[in-house]
Amino acid sequence: MDIIFLGTTGVHHALIAANIYLENLPDEKYYNLRDYADLELESRGSPVYVGRDKQGRRVYSLGGGKDLGMAKKSIEDLTALLGYSSHDLLVQTVTIRGDKLLATLCGIPPVLGGRLWNCLAAAILLKNQLPSIREKIGHISVEQIP
Repeated sequence: MDIIFLGTTGVHHALIAANIYLENLPDEKYYNLRDYADLELESRGSPVYVGRDKQGRRVYSLGGGKDLGMAKKSIEDLTALLGYSSHDLLVQTVTIRGDKLLATLCGIPPVLGGRLWNCLAAAILLKNQLPSIREKIGHISVEQIP
């Protein structure tokens, strides 16, 4: 089984959520996480491998853009189309206030200061919402996951 934490971006709150789930974020220093705010990685559009949980399940973060509902449905429908079941993949959406702003800022080219704007907005948004992300991820129990 694989677990994907799906956010508007895969290198901000979804990445933080995946690391919280894996118990890789014991303090508040989310900005030190490997791949955090890596806009080049985000632009590739591929899932970001974060690690394995205690049961050996692979955990990823992924950016789905501004319409997370559609992204989640597309992933689940494609999974079913390819013959996999819900026991093979869990897609867990992660939302925060301002997540659409992060997705928009990821599209600003570096020559126009995109990286700077993205880092500033992410720092402001995520610092205040880290407890909320921890609470949402804390509700995911091992028993819920096949």
